[in-house]
Amino acid sequence: MKKQFTLSPIFSDNMIFQADKPIRIFGQCKKGIDLSISFLDQELKIRTNTDSFLFELNPVSYRDKGFSFTLYTKKQEHTIYHCVIGDVFLIIGGKNVYMPLKDSYHKPDYHEANVRYLNLNKSLDEDNKFTDIAKWEISGIDDLDNFSALGYVFAKQLHTLAKVPIGVVTANNLETSIFSWMSSKEIHSHIEVAEYIKRIGTDVETRKMNPTLFFEEMVSKLIPISFKAIIFYQGENDHHNIKLYGISLTRIIQAYRIYFRDPEIPFIMVQLPGYAYKDSIDDNVSLIRQIQANIMSDEKKIFMVPAIDLGEEDNQYLKEKHKLVKRLVSLVLEKVYRVAKSTLSPMYYSHSVQDDSLVIFTKNNYLNLVSHSRKNLGFSSSVDGITFTPIENVRLQNNQIVIKGIEGIKEIKYAYDDYPVCDIYTTNELPLLPFKITI
Repeated sequence: MKKQFTLSPIFSDNMIFQADKPIRIFGQCKKGIDLSISFLDQELKIRTNTDSFLFELNPVSYRDKGFSFTLYTKKQEHTIYHCVIGDVFLIIGGKNVYMPLKDSYHKPDYHEANVRYLNLNKSLDEDNKFTDIAKWEISGIDDLDNFSALGYVFAKQLHTLAKVPIGVVTANNLETSIFSWMSSKEIHSHIEVAEYIKRIGTDVETRKMNPTLFFEEMVSKLIPISFKAIIFYQGENDHHNIKLYGISLTRIIQAYRIYFRDPEIPFIMVQLPGYAYKDSIDDNVSLIRQIQANIMSDEKKIFMVPAIDLGEEDNQYLKEKHKLVKRLVSLVLEKVYRVAKSTLSPMYYSHSVQDDSLVIFTKNNYLNLVSHSRKNLGFSSSVDGITFTPIENVRLQNNQIVIKGIEGIKEIKYAYDDYPVCDIYTTNELPLLPFKITI
């Protein structure tokens, strides 16, 4: 007998629902049927009038004791078993989200039934079409060798500190661009973005960019489920389309908050790590990092985790995820759970010229600045905006930077290379973010 309804494939045994936000359960169905759901102490019945359905249930608090829920009609019944309620994070991105545990310096060694994972990339077939293969997996029980190393280590570290069930959903692929995570609507509603995608056509670079593909084949399958926060690690392939990166990133944040019906969901970016991008031109990689930093806004709940000092010159894959995840977890604890502080990197705020000295003021983190080398390295200056030479007369003064002897200098930059010298940190080991200023 043909099924009267089918749950979206993201609903499977062992899943985690987001605590204290609306519980949304959805899928496909026949028109004109009476469909009911039994979810803990909530009972709801709807009459379907389209070929899809959506139940929106009241928020439920944290629950680490497993439970099941059932959808049913007079002719069909479907039960999902061993669910819990905790905090669920969506992690989206390219190469460094895709890299599996088996290729990193980490092993799946965390045995905890209340840490669970859903890898959407596992559901893509050889043509990158979504199937229903991916299921929720449990830490310490299922084989997680192919799960995202970043997602695994993040869930492990956060669970040990937050002490609540943690779920991680990953949407990732090797060949992504900022446009891969945009809907067709978002691309075609912006003239410059639409014209750019149309202009590059179907050449090799376009195929690498995969515009709209991974939004449609992965992210759209999740809408409108509830999440605690969204983590976005994308930009490794975007230095060719730098002029549209910031526009696209801003539109993604706005659109996802609409799609997931959560206008204040925290959006956390991961900064591009240091790496000698062999085909980059000018300062494009540094500009992406600066765009990411400039989009940050505590008021808008948009944050960024620094990674510029963690990369390897000859390896675009950040294999050591532990330090990055430590920063990510600390930021999540401060900005999402409100139980930490000083987890943002200091960044350029403004400057003033005093006699023959330049005073640079920083923001976001007001701990004292220190030099790892004790030589205040990483600064350079230019009199023509083209050739830069290292600056030696740099002094750190609390959370300010003083550069003397600036006569004739037009530009000053810090850590503004693809693989830069990162020498200035706060006293809690967060790097000063790259900047370039005109005097």
